[in-house]
Amino acid sequence: MRIDKWLFAIRVCKSRSIAANLCEQNKILVNGTLVKSAKDIKPGDTIVIKLKEQTKTIEVVLLPSNRLSFTEAVKCYIDKGAIIHVISTKNSGVSRDRGLGRPSKKDRRDIDKLKTEE
Repeated sequence: MRIDKWLFAIRVCKSRSIAANLCEQNKILVNGTLVKSAKDIKPGDTIVIKLKEQTKTIEVVLLPSNRLSFTEAVKCYIDKGAIIHVISTKNSGVSRDRGLGRPSKKDRRDIDKLKTEE
């Protein structure tokens, strides 16, 4: 089964074209190699998906013939650990986009918390 069809069938992506775009943007790795959307996968393959600020590693268990409900789709793969959040930091550690104004009290606490974790 093609990787883009599989990602759509197990509800990782909302549409097959989104799954194909992820492959074009080099965000999908199968067994450690970058793949195109036409790459055939089989049970036992390990897939790494790099989404916005997270990386998800899953192992293929089943190849469904069509799109499944969420409860059925979960049975088609094994999640290899929790989602790993990627935090991008600059030299100063924490930055805010220009034009956002003053940080709120909650934003300020979050910034202080990030600074103390480093």
